[in-house]
Amino acid sequence: MGILFPQMNRERRIRAAIVFVGIAINVTLYSVVTNLGWSLYLDTVGTIMSSALAGIFPGIVTAVLTNLLCSIQNPDSFYYALVNVAMAIMTAWFVRNRKYEIKYNYLLLILSLGFVSAVMGGIFMWLLGDNGEGLNLNALEINFISHMLDKSISCILVYFIVRIIPKDTRQEIWNARWRQKPLSDDEIKAVHDFAIANGGSLRARFGIMLTVAALSLGLIMSWISMRTYRENQMDVSKEQVQKFANMASKHVRSYLVGKYLKDGGAADSYTGDRYQETVTLFEDMVDVYEALKRIELCKMEEDGYRVILSTDLTFQKEGMIGDKYSYDDTIKLKKEDLLAGKEMEVVTCQREDGYYNVAFEPIVDENGQCLAYVCVDLAADEENGFVGRYALNTMLAFSGFFILILGYGQTISGHYLIYPIGSMAKCAQKFVEGVKDQEQMDEAVRNLRKLDIRTDDELEQLYKAICEMAAGTSEQMRSIRYLANATAQMQNGLIITMADLVENRDSDTGFHVQKTAAYVKIIAEGLKRKGYYAEKMTPKFITDVVTSAPLHDIGKINIPDAILNKPGKLSEEEFEVMKGHTTAGRIIMESAIDTVNGQNYLKEARNMAAYHHEWWNGSGYPEGLHGQVIPLSARIMAVADVFDALTSPRVYKPAFSVEKSLEIIREGSGKQFDPKCVEVFLEAIPEVMRILKKYREM
Repeated sequence: MGILFPQMNRERRIRAAIVFVGIAINVTLYSVVTNLGWSLYLDTVGTIMSSALAGIFPGIVTAVLTNLLCSIQNPDSFYYALVNVAMAIMTAWFVRNRKYEIKYNYLLLILSLGFVSAVMGGIFMWLLGDNGEGLNLNALEINFISHMLDKSISCILVYFIVRIIPKDTRQEIWNARWRQKPLSDDEIKAVHDFAIANGGSLRARFGIMLTVAALSLGLIMSWISMRTYRENQMDVSKEQVQKFANMASKHVRSYLVGKYLKDGGAADSYTGDRYQETVTLFEDMVDVYEALKRIELCKMEEDGYRVILSTDLTFQKEGMIGDKYSYDDTIKLKKEDLLAGKEMEVVTCQREDGYYNVAFEPIVDENGQCLAYVCVDLAADEENGFVGRYALNTMLAFSGFFILILGYGQTISGHYLIYPIGSMAKCAQKFVEGVKDQEQMDEAVRNLRKLDIRTDDELEQLYKAICEMAAGTSEQMRSIRYLANATAQMQNGLIITMADLVENRDSDTGFHVQKTAAYVKIIAEGLKRKGYYAEKMTPKFITDVVTSAPLHDIGKINIPDAILNKPGKLSEEEFEVMKGHTTAGRIIMESAIDTVNGQNYLKEARNMAAYHHEWWNGSGYPEGLHGQVIPLSARIMAVADVFDALTSPRVYKPAFSVEKSLEIIREGSGKQFDPKCVEVFLEAIPEVMRILKKYREM
C-alpha cells in the first residue's frame, strides 16, 4: 500500500487496505454464489468485516463500492446499496458499544442483520418489481429465509476472519481513524457534553450542514436528471407518434377519401374499397404498440372534424362515417393551420383519461390539396410511468451515496475538527480553571500534550502553538507564585519585625503578637463557617486580617517607655497618652499605605490599629464608634486582644485563669464586643486552649 499511495500515512493506508480487502471479498463471494446459482448473496461479508475492524465509514465505503461493482454482473445490485450500508452501520454500532463482550449478542446481531436486510430487500424487491411481485407471500418467505441464512454465514465467516487477526493489530486498525490520541467512550461523551454545556455542539452544526447540503444536492441533481429524462422521453414519444402517422398515411388512398364521405353509412357495415382493410391495418398497429391508443382518418371543417374511419371500438360499432366531433381545446388553437392543410407539429392534449401526444399527417391529392388528416393518439401517461420508475431507481441509487457523503463528512469533520477542537477546548478550560493551583495547571498542560493532535494542517499548528503557550504560561505562573510567596514572606517578616520593635519595648507582652494573630484566625474562620457577615468574610479578607494582626499595636512605638512599662496603675494623664497609640497606629499605617500604593492588608492593619479599642456599645476610644460601624477586623481583634491580655501576666496584674477570662469575655458580649465574634470564639475553646498551651511551654 505504501508503494501505491506514497503520500498516505500509516493510518490511512491501514484503512484503505481494509476497504480494498472488504470489497474484494464481497465481489468474489457474490460472483461465486451467483455463478453457482445459489439463493445466497454473501456480498456483505467484507462490509461486516470492514465495519467490525475499522468502524462505520470504511464499512459504508465498502458497502457502496461493492454494490457498484456487483452491478456489472447484476444491474439491480446498484439499487440495493442502502441495504449493504445498513449492515455496515449496525455492525459498527455493535462493535463500538462492545456488545461482543456478551456471547449471546452475536446471535442478536445475526438476527438483526438478517431481519433488516430481509425487510429492506423485500421492500426494494416490491418497488423495483412488476405487478407487486415483491409482496407475494411465498416470495417474502423465501426472501426472509435466504437473508437469514446469508447473514448467518456472513457473520460466521467474519468472526473467524477477525479472530485470526491479533488483538493488538485489531486495536491498531480500529484506532487508525483517530488524528489524535484515541478517546474512550467516556472521553467522547465528555467532549460532547462540554460542547453542549457551552452553548452548542459543533458536531450537530456540521451534521445539519452536511445533511442539508447533501440532500439539497441530491434532490436538485435528481430533479434535473428526471426532468431531462422526461423531456427526452417526450421527444422520443413525439418522434414515434409522428412516425406512426407517416406510416398510417401511406395506407390511405387520397382518391377514396371523398368517396367514403359521399357514401356514408355505418362504420361497421361499410364494404367500400379498402375501407375495412385499412381499419384492420390500423388496428394491427395499435395492437403492436401498447402506448398507441387510436388512429383516425378525419376531415377538418370550421365547426369540427368528421371521422371517416377509426380504430375506436365505439365508433366502429355505433358510429357513422362522417360523424362530426368538436375540437379539443388544445387542437382548437391549431384549427386554422389544420383547415389550411399545413404540416403540423405533434400536439400534447389533456383528455379525461390522461395526456396524449397527437400527430397529424395530411392526405393530399395529385394537386397537393389536403383532403383529410391521419390523426394518431399516443398516450403520454405511459411515458410518465417510465419517468416514475426512473425517479424511483434514481432515489434508490442515490440513497447509498447519500449515506456515503454524510459518513465522509461526519468522519472528516469529527476526527479532523470536532474531536481535536473539543479536546483542546476541554483541556484549555481545565487550564483556565487551574490558574490558582500550580499542580492543576501542570496537569492540564500534560493532558494537553497527551492529545497528540496530528491532522497535518492548520489545526495541528494551532494545537502546537496552544501547547507552547500553555506550557509557557504555566512556567510564568510558577515564577510569579515563587516571587509572590517570597514577597509575602518578606512582608510577613517586615510585619513581625515591626511588631517586635513595639513588643520588645513592652516588658511583659510575651508572644502577644503571635497569640492574638492565632485568636484572630480562629474567630475569622468561625464567622465564615457560620455564615456571619458572609459578604465580608472572603478568603482574601481573612488572609489580610490574619497577616496584618501583628500590627494592631504598632502605635505603641510612640508611647514613652515610662508609661508603657509602668508597674503600677496609670494616671488619667498617662492613660490619655496610652490611648493615643490607636491614633498613632492609624497615622503610621496610612503613611505605609500611601508608600506601597494602598495594599488591602495594610488597610485592615490600619483599621485594627485605630479601632481595636472601640466598644460595641460606643463607649470605647478613640472615636466612640458603635456596632457594625466599627470595622469588622477591629471587632475581631478586640476579642483576641482582650482575651490575651486577661490570660497573660502584666506588670500591673497577674494572669487571670482561663475560666475567669472567658467569663469576662462572655459578659462583654453586646457591650464591649461583637456578640457574633464572642459566640464563635467561645465555640472554639479547644483550639484556644491548644494555643495557650503552646506558647506557655515556649
